[in-house]
Amino acid sequence: MENYYAQVLLDELDRMGLNNHELADACGLRLSELQQTKNTVKLVDTAIDKLGDTGLGLRLGRRLNLLSHGVVGYALMSSATIGDLLKVLIQYNRLLAPDMKFELHHQEDTVALRAIADGSVSRRLNRFAMESFFASVHTCAALLLPEYRGFGVQQFHYPAPPYLDLYKEIFKKTVTFDAEDSQLLLPGKSLEIPLGMANPAAEVIFRQQCDARLSEYDKEKRVSGRVMEELLHRRGDFPRCHQVAELLHMSESTLRRKLRAEESTFQGVLDRVRTQLAYEYLGSTRLPVAEIARLLGFDDVTNFRRSFRRWSGLTPSAYRDSL
Repeated sequence: MENYYAQVLLDELDRMGLNNHELADACGLRLSELQQTKNTVKLVDTAIDKLGDTGLGLRLGRRLNLLSHGVVGYALMSSATIGDLLKVLIQYNRLLAPDMKFELHHQEDTVALRAIADGSVSRRLNRFAMESFFASVHTCAALLLPEYRGFGVQQFHYPAPPYLDLYKEIFKKTVTFDAEDSQLLLPGKSLEIPLGMANPAAEVIFRQQCDARLSEYDKEKRVSGRVMEELLHRRGDFPRCHQVAELLHMSESTLRRKLRAEESTFQGVLDRVRTQLAYEYLGSTRLPVAEIARLLGFDDVTNFRRSFRRWSGLTPSAYRDSL
């Protein structure tokens, strides 16, 4: 999550009665750390615990207009047609939502803009991400296409939450739940709709800036991504930091320095891998919790339960029962 997004989220939480000082205390963070990307999961998880299930993702997303998305927003805004805009969105996906993937699927006379989470977060954080993304899509559509009310048919892969009125307010009467995928369905011909703010010259400039940022982003994230790949390939017997450094042909100190430059740590990457695998094992197998703890490299099942609760806000058994 970009720092600007975090600031909007903190402002929205303050409006909802959860001030920054209280939130920082609950997260165990300094005020200055609340906006750091590495603390996003903890920030959102803690806020949901404090406020309950109140549609936080929707409340954030409806405040994120095109200008909120920085240079990518300007590239989107200057696109010639809806189809061109969606191509830009998918091309620069990682700059907006690195933990999600956007895809365009053609289905006879319909086209679907689909969002797919990478599986590394809990169910409620997945819902937060889906809500904020698609609510922002509708906010941006209202600016670009003011004559189109109730833009497309919105589907979500999860059951209807308690705050349906907020969904109806944002998505009008075009929202459905328990769908196969979380996606926005549009008539195929809508891809040809021209955009009033189209500016070919500006689009070239903004896309060049997006390319530069994407190149920088990929370079910055390359090391942590490679560490994650090495750990995933050796699940069940995770190598230590110095062993991963050897696999990546660098010293342990160099690896740790490169990870710090990415606002990451070896332990942080390992925890993310363990989280992803824990969700996978708990959701798709009936393995005992003690066996899952062993597969994730925990010597003590109690330590696994404690860690999983820190990651997700639930015990492993409670998470499995919620599925």
